[in-house]
Amino acid sequence: MITAKQQGSLTKQVVAVTEITTYRRMIKALHGNGSIQLLGNAGDIQELYHSLSMDPDVVVLDLDHKNDEQIFEIIKNVRDRLPGVVLLFISTRISRSLYTQLMTSLDYWSFITKSLIDDPVLLAKAIKSKQRGLILLDKHSLPKSYRKYKLPVQELTPQKHRVLRLIAQGYSNAAIAENLCISKRTVENIIRSVYQKLGIDTSEYKSQPRVLATLRYLGELNQAD
Repeated sequence: MITAKQQGSLTKQVVAVTEITTYRRMIKALHGNGSIQLLGNAGDIQELYHSLSMDPDVVVLDLDHKNDEQIFEIIKNVRDRLPGVVLLFISTRISRSLYTQLMTSLDYWSFITKSLIDDPVLLAKAIKSKQRGLILLDKHSLPKSYRKYKLPVQELTPQKHRVLRLIAQGYSNAAIAENLCISKRTVENIIRSVYQKLGIDTSEYKSQPRVLATLRYLGELNQAD
């Protein structure tokens, strides 16, 4: 049952709408994380709408068994009630059409594939992210068109490959610099070179080069299976 939001709390307040087994996995993964409070799991979409009166910071929406039209209707209704709420989408897979629509029309959202929600670090990152369009995927959740798309990832230098791998894991530039013990400026230069090597156009309006780089990296990894 969904309980009232605690006033004045500094934690991220989260309402979810997903099947109970997935919600239990979220509870287990976030156990002991004092910076995130799960207010509860809505049994259906109407209960989700009712729960928005508690003014949650984040709404977790399960996309499985919903088509793109249904998903965007839910998004519109949620954002009409709470314009600034962050949306965290979870699903077994993300379709290319949905990915494209989200990237070009929506702010304040992230996505994590269900296979990763047992990881407390990645789940917390997805919930707390302020990055527009943070996407945390495993390689099996990619659209088939990306999984079959050959790109020269393996031709990158070891350093560029390490940076690309960390981008795919959702690391910020500052976090990459700290992880690899190099300067942030060096990271920025490496990333620009990676985009050039992979043919990613960063000048396109509303381009999301980090996500495109992630999709291409994971797509080529899948080729090796």
